[in-house]
Amino acid sequence: MAKILIGKYEATIYPEGDGYTGAISLRFGPDGRRQRLKRKAKTKTAVKDKLIKAVRALEAGITASETYTVREAVNDWLSKGLKGRSEGTVTKLRILAETHVIPELGKIKLQQLRADHVDEWLDQLAGRLATTTLREIHSVLKRAIRQAQARDMVRRNVAELVTTPKGRTGGPAKRSPGNRQRQCSKPPNRPNSTPTW
Repeated sequence: MAKILIGKYEATIYPEGDGYTGAISLRFGPDGRRQRLKRKAKTKTAVKDKLIKAVRALEAGITASETYTVREAVNDWLSKGLKGRSEGTVTKLRILAETHVIPELGKIKLQQLRADHVDEWLDQLAGRLATTTLREIHSVLKRAIRQAQARDMVRRNVAELVTTPKGRTGGPAKRSPGNRQRQCSKPPNRPNSTPTW
């Protein structure tokens, strides 16, 4: 069992299963038991890197567990962050979240979410959704992470570092010059008049 110092914390790294576990003793909980922060990986070096990141997050006041996902952040926002909104607005935002955000990004750990993930996700959606819808979906993610930030669950909001791409252009198809010519040559259909061809 190796003991190392990470910041002001003493950590131990020991073999467990087919890899290694690192543990840092923090403080005593309400039940009198010592609380420990643990990270696992295949190698000692990987465990040490994870412990260093965990200590940085701890010192920055981040309280989320390493397993807290984008899905959980979005669901927390849907349940707590929409107070005072109309039922129609809440329903619309929930549909956007459950249709586009959670299926694509939900499994990613919030602390591991990167701007590249958000960029790639939005670029994929841009091929099939309008720009306005893309902005609304992007806003759902930004607001969910902003709430997580306010509750010290994550250090920064990577979704705010990304620009919403342009989506598909919609609207009625333009008439071709041939169609316009045919429409111009057709006489108006006036009541009580006999068309002349």
